[in-house]
Amino acid sequence: MIGVIPNRKSTPITALFIGTIAGAFAPIFIRYCDASSVGIAFWRFALAVPVFVLIGYCNKPQSQNKISPTKQHFAALILSGVIFGMGAIIWNVSLF
Repeated sequence: MIGVIPNRKSTPITALFIGTIAGAFAPIFIRYCDASSVGIAFWRFALAVPVFVLIGYCNKPQSQNKISPTKQHFAALILSGVIFGMGAIIWNVSLF
């Protein structure tokens, strides 16, 4: 990149804009895909997991005040994941 210095203030806005445009075109690509709607939902999340794990690993909190999770925390986490996954599958099914 010859002579191009990114403006640090505009970089998050640019990323947000590109992500919004990509998200807006997702239903079009899903509609004309030959895979099943459940398979599409699975692979969208499966391919996103490594990215989010890397982001979470890089953004570890520096404080040592750790809260030990309880069974209620895990139950809420699993329940919210199941509900979110069902919503994604229903959204993909509605496109077909």
